[in-house]
Amino acid sequence: MRVLTRNVESTRAKQVASLPNVTLIQGTQDNQQDLHKAFRGVYGAWVNTDGFTLGEKNELFYGFRAYEIARAEGVRHYVWANIEYALETAGFDEKYHCGHMDSKGRIGKFILAQGQEQMKSSLLSTGPYMEMLMDGLFVPAEQPDGSFLWANPATSECLSSRSFCSEQR
Repeated sequence: MRVLTRNVESTRAKQVASLPNVTLIQGTQDNQQDLHKAFRGVYGAWVNTDGFTLGEKNELFYGFRAYEIARAEGVRHYVWANIEYALETAGFDEKYHCGHMDSKGRIGKFILAQGQEQMKSSLLSTGPYMEMLMDGLFVPAEQPDGSFLWANPATSECLSSRSFCSEQR
């Protein structure tokens, strides 16, 4: 397995490298040559861009390019870490625009539109990450009857009070 990392000397990268059959490749998600190097000669690819680092516009561009480069390099199965396209789901009502979610969802739609003949593709759509259950964003609130309520804290500003999507505004 190949893992693209910005720093092969980081603690996390070294932990991953200690696993069997793992090779680290130093590079970044927004460098097309690094993407070619990462995809060259592999059967499959699991791709999860960091939209918080890239921002909405760059995540769109590099998400599309990663898919195109994987096809060019002969990858046979491409798995995209997707999030549902919230703006589309909301009937394109701008008050529900959340750049991080929308960019991943747009890319997912693009990937599926390419068909399955040249390269098999899968989308793995996630919701909140498990650590969000501990950091205050999705901590369940005990109700008077002893049950627990997990409430979506999203507002029409897409969690802007937590800077979740406010950089997209």
